[in-house]
Amino acid sequence: MLIDAYLRGVALAHAPPPERPIFHLDYETFSEIDLKKTGASVYARHPSTEVLMLAYGWSDGPVRQWVPALGEEMPQELAEVLRDPTVTLAAWNAPFEMAITRHTLGIAIARERWLDVMALAYSLSLPGKLSKCGEVIGLAEDQKKLQRGTLLVRKFCKPRKPTKNKPWTRSTAETDPADWQEFLEYNRQDVIAERAIYRRLRKFQMPDHEWRLWHLDQKINDAGIPINMNAVRAAVRLTESTIRKDLRRMGQLTGLSNPNSTQQLLPWLRANGYPFEDLKKGHVERAAKMVEEWEQDENADPFAYSPEYKEVLDLRLRVSKSSVKKFRALLVATDADGRLRGCHQFAGAGRTWRWAGRRFQPQNLSKPEKYLEDRVPELVCDVEHLSEAEIRAKYKNPMDVLVACVRPMVQAPEGYLLVDADLSAIENVVLGWLARDDKILRVFREGLDPYIDFAVDMFGKPYEEIEAVVKSGDKTMRTTAKPGVLGCGYMLGPGEERENPRTGEIEATGLLGYAWNMKVPFTREMAELSVRTFRRKFVDVVQFWWDLDRAVRRVLRTGFPEKVGYLRIDLKKPFMRIRLPGGRFLHYVRPKIIKKRTPWGELKPQVSYEQMDNGRWRRVTTHPGKLAENVTQAVARDILANGMTLADRAGIDIRLHVHDQIVAVAHEDQAEEALQTLIRCMTTRPAWADDKLPLKAAGLTTRVFIKD
Repeated sequence: MLIDAYLRGVALAHAPPPERPIFHLDYETFSEIDLKKTGASVYARHPSTEVLMLAYGWSDGPVRQWVPALGEEMPQELAEVLRDPTVTLAAWNAPFEMAITRHTLGIAIARERWLDVMALAYSLSLPGKLSKCGEVIGLAEDQKKLQRGTLLVRKFCKPRKPTKNKPWTRSTAETDPADWQEFLEYNRQDVIAERAIYRRLRKFQMPDHEWRLWHLDQKINDAGIPINMNAVRAAVRLTESTIRKDLRRMGQLTGLSNPNSTQQLLPWLRANGYPFEDLKKGHVERAAKMVEEWEQDENADPFAYSPEYKEVLDLRLRVSKSSVKKFRALLVATDADGRLRGCHQFAGAGRTWRWAGRRFQPQNLSKPEKYLEDRVPELVCDVEHLSEAEIRAKYKNPMDVLVACVRPMVQAPEGYLLVDADLSAIENVVLGWLARDDKILRVFREGLDPYIDFAVDMFGKPYEEIEAVVKSGDKTMRTTAKPGVLGCGYMLGPGEERENPRTGEIEATGLLGYAWNMKVPFTREMAELSVRTFRRKFVDVVQFWWDLDRAVRRVLRTGFPEKVGYLRIDLKKPFMRIRLPGGRFLHYVRPKIIKKRTPWGELKPQVSYEQMDNGRWRRVTTHPGKLAENVTQAVARDILANGMTLADRAGIDIRLHVHDQIVAVAHEDQAEEALQTLIRCMTTRPAWADDKLPLKAAGLTTRVFIKD
């Protein structure tokens, strides 16, 4: 059998998991370390971590409790259930219960036996917090999580500072008997709430293949991302030393006792010409830029700024860099074996079911400064092995070096390489496929460069001429075309500049902001040209936006299902659903059409639904381009998931994945073969996709994780 045909069929060859009785459970634990900082794996393995209590129960019937903190032996019924392979174990945020059971209690349970009710909630675009989810779906008061839970957890699950009247270092049933009784009830109530939520949500169950994917997600999280901890420790030392020296220098320049204090530094800066009334990053950057422009202006007042003022601004920007905080996060969250576990949250990125990042957040890593881009492997080696003085002598700015080293702290173990592959322009491909826009798909079928192809229409020059210019080293036209190809597909307008009120940074909306985020030098005129070019060239995509929007509105008005190409839209209260080609649904909670004023002042009927927004559950509106973005990113995610599934079954050791990218570990002498297998798996069309979907991928083998 041909390998491609085999790979296409293997994902569907496995029978769905058998129906099993479901047993719900919830731990409360004590530890000297902070779970939020370390993650479940480090927390569960720490010698100070212990189980205080475990509430448990079947889908129906009483909730029981085991309290080892009071010296109780594990009940026989509980021990038998944990050993029984025919029982499914369910929990809210099940990876925590999995880690505690395995590493704290020492009971090994196959990951295929677990079910995560929180993952199911995420798949339905519901909140990931148990209390908030219960509130949103309307649980009765006697089924909700107890509101005082946070205070009780803080009291009994963490150490406390002893006082004269209360000299103990931790609260227990003996020190606080009344609160302990309430804590026992809180633990039982968590199981009642989780069980009630699952009963409500199970009729919207994820497909079997998605639960298998969740189990693969646990396998990848358990395998862990390999981290060079020697380099991390060196980076932490260099970061702390650099900040300490920079603050000392700021003190010398300003005469302040604590130049890191806003209350002290801001008045000094204001007295030296600083025009803003806060120290937001964007304002400090703009003040430093003003000084640069002043230095280049031959007619400027020579006494407008002092040399000390410019240096203090630069030092302030250096000591405020947030990306280097990831070194400290790696230090506390990486296990003793040098692996960082639990960084991928299944379906954590809203209704698309893309993965969200936790702690290290591999989806959100800073790019190195331009002058360091080609030296990243060398940089991380220098940080690990050179002294601070040698680094300062070799590089003009140690903080730039540290920022560039965050990503390559991910390193293959000795004798191994990272195998890194990503799908080519996958969102552009999927959008063209969903919209049945042959002008997009032709580019990929014929192996053309999509950015050069777009530049042809932007600049009115032949493809061959632009390609020759690019090959000669001038990538200006190709770079200018890139934001339009990637951003205009979701109905972005040209946008405009504005100040971010939170950071003080000058940002931009629309395509202009999209380009700036890509670090592409872009103007309002370029944005306008890109939008006009895209909408004129890809008329089928424009039609797709409006077809999708009109279909959604009809479904909300009539209640009858609608089809738009490969998609099907329906209502199953309380959701509006969009069925994707792979068989799963996007869910929009309690949708309705409301009248809302547009940014340009027009009162228009708009599609709305409820979701978490900046930490609050509230009603939001959407638009045709946003709907197109949701389905495109969701299908792109399903293609990546298909590649992950096939790669895992082909024996590829996956450790990390980001939207369109999979990173695995392979032995040095097998890495090239593993790379070709990974690329073949990622470009194998899922069984639900037709041959109009062109998939391509490229990759590399590398010792350290770099931005290709």
